[in-house]
Amino acid sequence: RRQQRHDTQGPRCSGMMYKVAASVALIAGAEAAEWVYANPGAVAANRAAQEATWGGLCATGREQSPINIDTHNTFRGPLPAIETHIDASASYVKNTGHGFQLFETSPLLHNLTDSGVDSIEGSSKGHSMFGEDKYNFYQVHWHSPSENTVDGKFYPLEA
Repeated sequence: RRQQRHDTQGPRCSGMMYKVAASVALIAGAEAAEWVYANPGAVAANRAAQEATWGGLCATGREQSPINIDTHNTFRGPLPAIETHIDASASYVKNTGHGFQLFETSPLLHNLTDSGVDSIEGSSKGHSMFGEDKYNFYQVHWHSPSENTVDGKFYPLEA
């Protein structure tokens, strides 16, 4: 979770809220279709195979993952220092079939089931600092192979 900033974050914040709301709506209305990174027997991720299992805004939207970063249309600029702090003393790692996730397992914070987390309540597992901005973790997950691409190329792991 992101802690509130003192300056205005209107477009970024509303965009994030839109993505969260759209995700919840898609999940709630979605059929039990399984999404894939590649067709059975393939040795690499395949965009066409992924898109064949998408529906709704996942198929038609323009502001959600996966994205392709075209480095020819980027620029170099100053980046803030990044520091990550994770408390893994009470954690649970789950293989989701598309990557792995780290959950907090304290029973006083939320319920953990075989399918994931029942509740969005709980405390942070840690945080990352991007310059002066603090982002708290509730769940941390990685994808293997990557969901997103750089210049059309997938990578073995994405955090």
